[in-house]
Amino acid sequence: KILDTYLSRINSHDPNCRTVSFTKKEYEKLMGLIDADTRTLRKYTKAMLGKVVDLSFNGGYVQFILFSRAVCKKNEYGQQIVELTCSEEAKQVFFNENIRYLQYELKYILPLTSKYSYLLYLYLRDNRFRGTWRISVDELRDQKMDLKGNETYSEFKYFKRDILDKSVKEINQKTDIDISYKTIKKGKPVVAIEFTYHSKVIDIEAIDKEDEQLSLDFEEYSKKYPDMFYELNDLYNLELTPEQVGVIKHDALLYAPLSLNKDDEIRAYDYIVEKIILMNAQSKKVKNKFSWLKKAIIEDFK
Repeated sequence: KILDTYLSRINSHDPNCRTVSFTKKEYEKLMGLIDADTRTLRKYTKAMLGKVVDLSFNGGYVQFILFSRAVCKKNEYGQQIVELTCSEEAKQVFFNENIRYLQYELKYILPLTSKYSYLLYLYLRDNRFRGTWRISVDELRDQKMDLKGNETYSEFKYFKRDILDKSVKEINQKTDIDISYKTIKKGKPVVAIEFTYHSKVIDIEAIDKEDEQLSLDFEEYSKKYPDMFYELNDLYNLELTPEQVGVIKHDALLYAPLSLNKDDEIRAYDYIVEKIILMNAQSKKVKNKFSWLKKAIIEDFK
């Protein structure tokens, strides 16, 4: 969940922005922790830095760590945060156009509380194009749901009762998937599971097309304005300094709610525009527009 959240927040167009901030509470929630002290956080971030990716290709392989740096500190608002920075090698994988789909995926992944629901969801999403398919019990249990060597669930009835049924129930309740399954027997033993996948989202193709169009619109806009955020001064007569615009942009990119169909830049830009319109609608004229916008963004985040 940490990795997926990280990927959803980077700007895939800008490899230089490879550090992502999590609030302490947010990091704890993603890791299943409650009110962790610094010692505990240190243990978990250290473990994160030790994660190694192993990729095979052309008879060889490449290995590298995902994250090269973790920092736990207080930000300028006195809020404790955890920052993660990806490694140079991981940067080549993370910063590409294919990462953007995660903004769509995350809204369904993050509510899952069980590790096994999470693993099963990822497996089901990867195979959704098949509609109905079969997988052996051994492969599902040992490989897909990471239970190899766990003697407790070597018997199917316990695996079904404690892992499979609970995971299917949580996925059906909390995600965009409606999944059902039936058991395949060879004699008495259950040897395989047949899954049937249904999407609760009515028109995925339409969403993808709209997302693609937004990307094209943003690309054209970027050609006209190298950084569209600085045009806000002219459009809305804000009279902010370039530094102040940079701060507002940074906060909006960090705190604006995730959007199903919008690139990070467009999401943050639209969010700022909404705040400007709200500010201008105040009965009294706002004297310090920079302070008003900054405070409004932080209040939304809280």
